[in-house]
Amino acid sequence: MKSLRSKTHLDRRDDDEEYAALLTKFYKVLKFITTKGTAKSKVRKYATNKDGVLAYSYLKRYYDLDGDKRVYGTSLLNEVLQLELHYNSPGGFDFYLSKFEEYCTQLDDCDQGLSQQQKHTFFLGGIKDDEKDNQQVKIKLLEFPPETWKLLSPEVKSMYDMLRRHKCEA
Repeated sequence: MKSLRSKTHLDRRDDDEEYAALLTKFYKVLKFITTKGTAKSKVRKYATNKDGVLAYSYLKRYYDLDGDKRVYGTSLLNEVLQLELHYNSPGGFDFYLSKFEEYCTQLDDCDQGLSQQQKHTFFLGGIKDDEKDNQQVKIKLLEFPPETWKLLSPEVKSMYDMLRRHKCEA
């Protein structure tokens, strides 16, 4: 027989009565504290097996995304659309790039990821320069040493390649 440490949660629940009793107590606590809230139905989803760990895990996944994946994804998309890089932006390009990648990762995590074309469009669209031609700012980005670009994610590398192609065509 496998040791309790190597067993999965479900195996352990089925084989260990003491563990199953703890799960039931945890389920009852969750059920009690969610009796009047919107989480009530989410906890009751696990009423058949009274598994508090599974109920809690479901609640955590749901509410970590601000309660609704669509709403959360929409708010992240708004953040992406509001993200801008100006020639004098605090943190400069590094900050812009890290925030852009962070938002894209969060969108992927809530199953609302952007296509490569959308990423290119939003990334380049966020690069602004009120006093100079927008293309000049984009060309300045190309002046970063290739070693810098090699450290970036594949998505950003493809954006870099697209910038280089546009520079060559101009």
